[in-house]
This record gives sequence, structure tokens and C-alpha cells, in this order.
Amino acid sequence: MPDPDRFTQLLSKARGGDRSVLDRIVAQVHEELHGIAEAHAQRERSDHTLHPTALVNEAYLRLVDQRNVDWKSRTHFLAIASKQMFRVLADHARARGAAKRGGGAYRVTLHDSNMPDGDTSMCRETLREVGLTIPTEAQSEFAARGGTTTPWSCGAEKAGLEGYANLADEFSKNFGGAPGFGSVEWNDGYTAHAPVGTYKPNPYGLYDVHGNVWEWCRESRVSYDVDPREGDGFRLGTEDSVHMSRGGSFYDTEPFARSTMRVPYGTDGQDATLGVRPSKSIQRSKQP
Repeated sequence: MPDPDRFTQLLSKARGGDRSVLDRIVAQVHEELHGIAEAHAQRERSDHTLHPTALVNEAYLRLVDQRNVDWKSRTHFLAIASKQMFRVLADHARARGAAKRGGGAYRVTLHDSNMPDGDTSMCRETLREVGLTIPTEAQSEFAARGGTTTPWSCGAEKAGLEGYANLADEFSKNFGGAPGFGSVEWNDGYTAHAPVGTYKPNPYGLYDVHGNVWEWCRESRVSYDVDPREGDGFRLGTEDSVHMSRGGSFYDTEPFARSTMRVPYGTDGQDATLGVRPSKSIQRSKQP
């Protein structure tokens, strides 16, 4: 049976960057690392090309490059290794995606000051080209509620979110996630983003209205004292560098995933917890 004290001593020595000590550590937890890699690989697309063994090796190379890491225990070491595996897979997926698109892809922010019109969003312009737009707060809340009046579309109890929302859970806490405000009690098997359709939809058939990523809204930071526009409920704000977002993310716990929860995000930055749910305006058919 492994001696936890001996393992902790090795972790302490490895903080100085001694690769030989890290080699001994990895040898002791190799089976566990391979199991974590297999779990990560199973959640990837079927056409991904990184074998679990290769994933362990890539994570090891990143661990070697780290300095002055305060590894506290075997569990903590495995959690950091898991986080590195997640980053390896994310980088690999981005590289493959860029290659398929000819290598010309780039990330944009909601607000891009380099656009000809200072208050024009590249994100919104891109969506507009395909007939889509960013929803207003009123539209986002309407969609998230799915016709319900409870705090979450799946009910009034926090426990009811299990199976409906990707939040900061026990798996995230133990294997590389970074819960910002604690963690929920269940285990959904994801440290960060989950593929759309992993969890149950709300009554309107919409997925991930609670958790996974915060969703940008069209309004800048604005008070409810401002009257909403008829039709889409838009409220005109004055602080275009900060827009409201809805829904909560994999980094958050249940209260942040309420249908009414609203949080401001800067539009000139990028964040792994932030995304957008495009919407499309439709015309109601006239009744005969």
C-alpha cells in the first residue's frame, strides 16, 4: 500500500524542479493518470486523435515545466495533472479546427474597438450575416424559464438541477476544476465545458440554460428602472464596455444559475466561462 507520507515528501522535493523526483511521482500514480486520461478521452469527439497514453505524456511535459507548485497531496497532484490534460485536449482541438479552416481562425470579443464604428460588435456583425442576433435579457430569461415560474426551469429545489445543469461539482473540485464559490454535491463528470445536449433540456427544449457558460445579452449594464422596449424587451444602457450575461457556468453553484440571475461582463475580454446563444427574430403569422 502506498505510503502517503512518503509521497508527500516526494511532492515537497519536486517543488524545486527536480525532474528525477517528478519521474518517481508519475511512476507511482501512472495507473491513476491513465484512468483520468481515458475519462477525458471518452468525453471527446469520436474523431479526436490523442490516445490516453499520449495525453498522459503531454500532461507530464507540462508538469515538468511548472515551477514552485505547492502540491499538497496525491489528490492535489492528480487534480493538477487532470487540468493539464484538459488544456492539452483544448489546445489540440483548437489546432485541428484552425487547420481545417485553413489556419485563419481567430477569437473575437463582443466589443471590438477596431471596428469602423466604435459601438459596433464584431460578434454581432458576424451573427447578423447569418440572420441571427444576441438576445436581450428579457428574451434570455423568457427562454431560460421555459414557461415556468420557479427559480430554475427544472423546479424550485437546488437538487433538481442534477442532470439539467453543468455546474461546479465534486468531479470539478477533485480533478482540475476551479470552483469559484464552492461546489454542488453531485458528480457530472466534467471539469469545465460539457458538449451541448449532455444534460436534459428545459420545457422549451433548450439545453444548458442553467450552467455550462454564461450567455452574453444585448444590453449594456442597465437598471430595471429603465422601461423595456415593446417587443424584444430591450433596455437602453449607457455603459457599452460592460454587458449583462445570464445562466451561470461550470465555475458556479446553483444560485448563479437561477433564471433571474444577471451578471455584468466586460466586452473587451475573453473568458472560458462566457459564451453566446444566438437568437433569431421571427414574425408571428396573422390569424385569419
